[in-house]
Amino acid sequence: RAHRTTARVRLGTAELEVMVDPVQPPAPGDEVGVVVDGRRVVIFPGVGSAAVRPA
Repeated sequence: RAHRTTARVRLGTAELEVMVDPVQPPAPGDEVGVVVDGRRVVIFPGVGSAAVRPA
């Protein structure tokens, strides 16, 4: 699909691959977050980047 974004994120010793597959095209500044081990992993669809923040 055209809007699928995959980003790799390192949490401590673990490396996660997180994929977002939105139905609608992402708008600039859109973000999708999941909480993993007390930290929020934020993905920016369409950019392919990710950030880790406190949950």
